[in-house]
Amino acid sequence: MSLYFPKYDLGFIHIPKNAGTSVRHAISHFSSSPMHADGMPSDSHNHANIFQYVSKLRPNQVGNLETFCVVRNTYDRVVSVFKHWVEEALKSPNSYDFAGDLNRDSFKSYVLDIDKKGSQMFKHTVSQLWYICEHADKDMPTDLEQDDWYSKNVGLSYKESLVDHIFYYDELDALNQFLSDRFSQQITIGHKNQSDSKRPYRDFYDDECKETIRNLYQQEIDRFEFTF
Repeated sequence: MSLYFPKYDLGFIHIPKNAGTSVRHAISHFSSSPMHADGMPSDSHNHANIFQYVSKLRPNQVGNLETFCVVRNTYDRVVSVFKHWVEEALKSPNSYDFAGDLNRDSFKSYVLDIDKKGSQMFKHTVSQLWYICEHADKDMPTDLEQDDWYSKNVGLSYKESLVDHIFYYDELDALNQFLSDRFSQQITIGHKNQSDSKRPYRDFYDDECKETIRNLYQQEIDRFEFTF
């Protein structure tokens, strides 16, 4: 979930499957309300985009606020989201409109159907740019049809990032240094919410899957210069 640290004028925008749980475990105790962003209601979005995040703050809290987030290689993140949904569906089969195994065939079915998953998977499947960039669509949808997801992910024009500091999932040393400096204490981000499967993400892809993900997430892949 997103976090706010009033004493440090610092805010964390939590993009799903990007080490956010690990960040929260490492630094949430610096907030007076560890489980929720301080100053925000307890029912605030677990994964708020920058617009929703700022809207929960008072005007005097926004002026000197610095925000940070973690982004992740698109191809890697899609596999991580797939693993997450497989594991969640196995735990609660009646709660999720998804079924599959941790294999290449199930992953391909998931990828080719990713734009039909609707609002249940929106927070995990929408572009990472939706969380951090200037764009026209600011609200979390409650009832999402296929065409709506496609327009939000592919048709939406993402402008400059509104988040001050962007760190990369596979380069967390820079984030550790940033947080250690801000909190004047050694901070080390571990991995608290990883899937049990250690299979490399590239093993899940064939050429069709790569092309599909490239087309759906081209803006973020180009913006962050992600490669397969």
